[in-house]
Amino acid sequence: MRFALRSLLLSVALLLAASLSAQASLSVSTPTLQHDTSVTITLVDPAHANQDVTVTITNGDPVKPEVETVTIKLNALGVGETKWWVPCWDYATFSVDGVSRTMLIR
Repeated sequence: MRFALRSLLLSVALLLAASLSAQASLSVSTPTLQHDTSVTITLVDPAHANQDVTVTITNGDPVKPEVETVTIKLNALGVGETKWWVPCWDYATFSVDGVSRTMLIR
């Protein structure tokens, strides 16, 4: 009985550690962004569950760099989303917690 309880506790601890060390994933609701439209940015980051997380969005223009940020409230599972209005840029790079995604804007 004691061995079974110890095994169960060890399994739970390992599962919790694995979920907390998992890297965040970031997705955008459309494969190609379009000027002057709204898209949904979804973030999955169990390590920051129940927290507000800031996503930085840059245009990648070395001559006239522009930066916007959005805040996503993550639920108890570390999942959240927000809307973002696509500006008249050529590209958008979304960055959060070591995860980055660059997308073309048409």
